[in-house]
Amino acid sequence: MRSSRRVTPSGPDTEAPSMTSMIDVVFLLLIFLLSFRVLEGRLDSQLPKGGAGPGDVADLIEPVDVRIEVDRGRPSGFLVHVWNRAVPIAELQSVVRGALSIDPETPVRVSTGTDVAYGHVVTVIDKVMGAGVTRVVFAG
Repeated sequence: MRSSRRVTPSGPDTEAPSMTSMIDVVFLLLIFLLSFRVLEGRLDSQLPKGGAGPGDVADLIEPVDVRIEVDRGRPSGFLVHVWNRAVPIAELQSVVRGALSIDPETPVRVSTGTDVAYGHVVTVIDKVMGAGVTRVVFAG
């Protein structure tokens, strides 16, 4: 007569692992993940909308406007305006330094005309950063 016992390669007396505990863990993980998925969009927060709050001092400081224009008549190929006044590139650093002497946190807003090469923008930013500016903003 044959035995009803099944013989496995590891031996006749080994038992298959219980799947009950693994199913319990998977079920708990499923409940945990689904519950957080439901709560994801419902947490109330008091965050300000769109950037800094109304009390931000940096918004009250008038930035130094630096505009770069193409000027093919100049050897450099471009012209720099600070507050709508033409400034030679050699004097740009001293003009910006003068504006920073009033308030060292003054930002510089750089804008460009059409067809200005990136190399000219990099030259102007290097001069501005050399003056000690910590905030450079690009106008759109």
